[in-house]
Amino acid sequence: MNQIKLKIIFLLFDNDLNLINKIKPKIINKVKEAKKSIIINYIRNYSIFNHNFSRLSYLKYKAPL
Repeated sequence: MNQIKLKIIFLLFDNDLNLINKIKPKIINKVKEAKKSIIINYIRNYSIFNHNFSRLSYLKYKAPL
């Protein structure tokens, strides 16, 4: 993550367009990968939570105490 930040800072002060065009796709890919993993983890956690919550509510109302 720190490498990406350094590259972005480096790009802001760099005038060499060729170098910018080489590094830019790598940064875009890293950002896309990070977004994907965040979304996947959110969905996974949400579905696990939902499953556990529905089991708890089922046990609460259906199981004899």
